[in-house]
Amino acid sequence: FITALGLIVAGVFVSLSRGGMVAMMASVLTAIAVLTRKNKKIAVVVTLMVAVVAGLFLTLSEQSTGISSELQTLSDFPTAAAPRLAHWQDAIPFGIQNGILGCGNGTYRYVSPFFQSQFHIKTFAHAESVFIETLVEMGWIGLALLVACLGFCLYASFSLMGRKHSLDRAVGAAGVVCLAGQIPAAAVDFGIYQPANITAMAILMGAVVALQSKSESSSSRVRPEGKKFTTNSVMALVFVVLSGWAIYESCGIEAMRSAQREIKLFNNSAGNGTRELRRGPLEKSEWLLTLAKWIRPDDAQARYIMGDVHIARFRQLQTNDMLDQIQEEKELIQQAEEGSQAEKDAAIDALDRVDSKMIWDSSAVALLHQRLRFAEKNQPERVSEVLSSPGVETYLSKAYQEFVSAEEACPRMAGTQVRLAQLCGLAAPKPADESILEESEHVQRALDRSVAKTQLMFSCGLLALNSRNQDVAVRLWRKCLELPHKIQHERAIVALSLNSLPMKRFYEEVLPPKPHYLLKIVKRYFKSPALSLPKRFLAVHINRTINEQDDLGEMERMLLLAETATLAEDYPEVVKQYGFAIELADGDAPWRYDYAFALFQTKQFDESVRQLKMCELDQRIPKNRVKQLLAKIRRSRTLP
Repeated sequence: FITALGLIVAGVFVSLSRGGMVAMMASVLTAIAVLTRKNKKIAVVVTLMVAVVAGLFLTLSEQSTGISSELQTLSDFPTAAAPRLAHWQDAIPFGIQNGILGCGNGTYRYVSPFFQSQFHIKTFAHAESVFIETLVEMGWIGLALLVACLGFCLYASFSLMGRKHSLDRAVGAAGVVCLAGQIPAAAVDFGIYQPANITAMAILMGAVVALQSKSESSSSRVRPEGKKFTTNSVMALVFVVLSGWAIYESCGIEAMRSAQREIKLFNNSAGNGTRELRRGPLEKSEWLLTLAKWIRPDDAQARYIMGDVHIARFRQLQTNDMLDQIQEEKELIQQAEEGSQAEKDAAIDALDRVDSKMIWDSSAVALLHQRLRFAEKNQPERVSEVLSSPGVETYLSKAYQEFVSAEEACPRMAGTQVRLAQLCGLAAPKPADESILEESEHVQRALDRSVAKTQLMFSCGLLALNSRNQDVAVRLWRKCLELPHKIQHERAIVALSLNSLPMKRFYEEVLPPKPHYLLKIVKRYFKSPALSLPKRFLAVHINRTINEQDDLGEMERMLLLAETATLAEDYPEVVKQYGFAIELADGDAPWRYDYAFALFQTKQFDESVRQLKMCELDQRIPKNRVKQLLAKIRRSRTLP
């Protein structure tokens, strides 16, 4: 028992799971309490020594840094618990809505985007709580069975602890210690889904319940003679058969997950500019997914990933074909008799700068979809050229069929609808109007299945923009920017809007009317001199937005107006606004340097120098900037 406890302590620490650490601490404290109650003082000392030895072992194995950083996240408990609590606020009402039988075992990863109202970068594959997940998937009946099972295991454990036989008491104590850790951990995590965890708990609880079912007088375990085939043998055979079926099912699940990892690694390596794209990972992924579909024909995820494998094959073909063409062009240049050697070297050097990453990025399905819609609108004669690209008919058609079958297996996945929207005009050619109508239906279904997923909003907005539906694109991108979003989505939205939308519509309908956020957008994306005119128009829009805000304080409004005037290079207005603000500042003015710079621009040198002298006393303002501006003022005063 002590040895097993030591291994569990070390193993849980190495796993770096916060839920596991909570479970381990609860188990150790319960073990100490049980042993103390039984007056086993030596065992308590040994238990603590094992914990110390495990800690030393982890320190020597250089795991202590990761463990301490993981434990530090528990110091700010409200912050660490906030995402789970927010998700539970969505999951519990949904579980109550489907309270009788639930939405189906194993479907949580598919239904969670549907009811999730709070933004999260990743989809919740589990509820981070076994009890809440059971309520959602299996309803009140499943939750009652789970609670009854745990309650009976607790009853059996305590019952054994009250017996005289030492083995009974030991197994009962082990059961109490196990449940004391697993029940709290199951309430805030899903570690029980790990195979090692569930196997250990199932074996231990099976021993507890089996031992408790025997009367205390039969603890000698003498087997009656003559009974060769008993009820226990039948039950054992049933459990063996069910275990075999569970292993068979798990093979399908693990094959799907392994293929998912392989295709992700392949896409990452290709996206990082690998010069030659090997076929091995794709062939392995396809074999694993074929196995997964054979074992579990209703596995929608396996079909979806198979579609992504076909898309990866298409992009691989495009990339390798282009690399072959570049190599042929280099050979032709070298063999050409015309032109100097310097011109040949320059041409070959230009071809060398086209690496596989650039080609791989250009073969994305989203870009192919964009080229198709552009051709349909502006160059109808080039539509057939897009559709006859190498691999479209072979691989993209197969991918489309896989996504269709994934949709039939599980009509809840939002990603399937996005893929079908991208491919409906490529893999299943049809008239442009009919294709765009079908695409808009897929987009709407995808949006209906996920409430607050910014990646989905961005992707659907891009599809809508390519298909000449600006209204949908503007609405989705506005919502995307209003939620916490990834910086790459923001960057792409700004670039696409500047290139494809009227300027007024971009400012007023895409960008949220939040002055602080608008100023941040200007500072991030409008630094280029080529965007000076759009920046001035945006400054006018920000100025109007500030004046329309009713919840801004007087000081905050002045500072925002000063920053906006700086964007428009209206320095007299900047001086005016900062002049009002300096009277209310009470000496604390981290923006004083900006005020001094505006004074310099309006040639108020004496006042600018006075403000800069005060800046020298402020530790928050870089001293080198102050010195540089003072030098500019001195030079300006010496000029005629």
